Amino acid sequence: MVAAATGETVTSAGKTVNKDGVTITIPAGAVADEIKVKIEKAATALNLPLPAKAKLVSEIFEITNDKAGDFTKPVTITLAFNQSGANPEKHRVSIYWFDESIRK
Repeated sequence: MVAAATGETVTSAGKTVNKDGVTITIPAGAVADEIKVKIEKAATALNLPLPAKAKLVSEIFEITNDKAGDFTKPVTITLAFNQSGANPEKHRVSIYWFDESIRK
């Protein structure tokens, strides 16, 4: 997803971007040109289609950058969550990507 040209600047040297308990680590060489990475809390989770038996254990975040295309190296996303909502030793905790255009 391409967003407005706001957010933190990331160059080919790489960078770690932090906001609201979300950490995105972009390694050196993952982007050829300068990009802007933005992390925002989603205003609402209403009508969000969740898999059966799934429940939200954190807030929902939208992570965007201002350039189309893929990263050339793996990017690490770390998302803090309240473990009282799901014990990771007993439950599978996952991060999901939601495509608004197809609502999945």
